[in-house]
Amino acid sequence: MAHFFVTSLVRSRGVPSSYTLVANRARASDCTHFRKFYKKNSGATMIDVLIAIVVLVIISAIVVQSFSKYRKEQTFKTTVENVVSLFNEARSKTLLSYNSSSYGVHVESGRVVLFKGTSFTEPSSDNREITLDSRLSIASISFTGGGANVVFDRLTGATTNDGSFIIRITSDTSTQKTVTVTKTGIVSTN
Repeated sequence: MAHFFVTSLVRSRGVPSSYTLVANRARASDCTHFRKFYKKNSGATMIDVLIAIVVLVIISAIVVQSFSKYRKEQTFKTTVENVVSLFNEARSKTLLSYNSSSYGVHVESGRVVLFKGTSFTEPSSDNREITLDSRLSIASISFTGGGANVVFDRLTGATTNDGSFIIRITSDTSTQKTVTVTKTGIVSTN
């Protein structure tokens, strides 16, 4: 098609036919060089394949590491929210005198348990437990009276077991949240 275009262009302008011959030779010469080059380099070498594999491995490692970090942070954030929610639920049930009882929360290094009554007993069908992911832990449990329980008062929602504890990522102790329970029973995080 290109040959036809060049030939008709040359003829329409009144260019002598010797120019047509030169154009035909140039086109044939370019094709010959292209064919020789293509035949020599028609496939990927082993080095090309290895380089491609190395690049894919590096990109995959970066993506997997980023996803793993994101997932760990999301698990941490969700766990902190669930623990605070459990404390708030215990306080709300106490203020409502749900089942004519007080409620409290028991805290350990790997779990937090909402319990019915003024003291933690196990096992009990009334208990509701949040077990922490293996990558998380609770540390520095410090409540007034030295225990691991926070019990809320039925009339005010206050507690005599105020204090705090830390939820953290075990492998990265710089990523942590302090959960604080005030004397008035309000639960907050830093």
